[in-house]
Amino acid sequence: MIKKQFYAFLIISILIACNKKKDSTEESIISTEEIIHETTSDVPEQSLSNETTNRHPDYPKRIDLDFNTHKDILDIILLLPDEVFTSWAWSKNDRQSWYDEIKKNDYYVDNDPIFLNQMYLTPHTAGFSIIDGYWTISIYKTNDNSFIVVTDDIVSDGNGIFIIEVKDNEILNSFTQEEVFGNFEELVTLPNLSTDCIKKIENSELSIYDVELKDKSLVTFESSWYHTESEYKNCLKGNTVQYIFNPDTKTFDVQKIYWKPKRNY
Repeated sequence: MIKKQFYAFLIISILIACNKKKDSTEESIISTEEIIHETTSDVPEQSLSNETTNRHPDYPKRIDLDFNTHKDILDIILLLPDEVFTSWAWSKNDRQSWYDEIKKNDYYVDNDPIFLNQMYLTPHTAGFSIIDGYWTISIYKTNDNSFIVVTDDIVSDGNGIFIIEVKDNEILNSFTQEEVFGNFEELVTLPNLSTDCIKKIENSELSIYDVELKDKSLVTFESSWYHTESEYKNCLKGNTVQYIFNPDTKTFDVQKIYWKPKRNY
């Protein structure tokens, strides 16, 4: 009888011990899971992945450019003085490397998706985006085989226009914007303005305009988007001045002043 009681007690003790061990193990597992969860929640999401996201998968990229076809404009870009780049820097050394790469390969490699990205480049004109701005150059051939060169450094507060004459890879003359294109505000303003018009124009930022240089012979200056005909027809002749290049006189002559339709904002 005593033996039976002893064996019964032994079996019960073993069962109790096993249950305690199981409970302890489950608590340990739960505790470990909580620790892992808390640790990984503090780690940045990108560090949990082995994949690297490339924001600009098309860079670096090759820009094909036939050197001989574009030699005139490439030569002139290389020749430009540093002060042409009023809001940014494109050093002579960097331009020389860029030029040499095109001359050697008929292409260059663009490694930077943000700085100095070619938007277009033809034998007559080129445009580049520069971070949050824009730079463009156009060349106009004269009848004595020189070039009138117009560059525009476009930033948020206006245009930085630079004009030179180049011949045989030498700069012959430089000109101010007003010497070549006149004063935009004076060109578009009607004579004998009323007091109301004078006040209206003073607050209308006529000194801010867009310049279009892509055409081989035409240049346009267009005023701000809110200079509409309906609003300013009693004060202005128009909101756009169009010039045509004269290769004999080397001048940009006013062809017309007109109202260009504006978007409704």
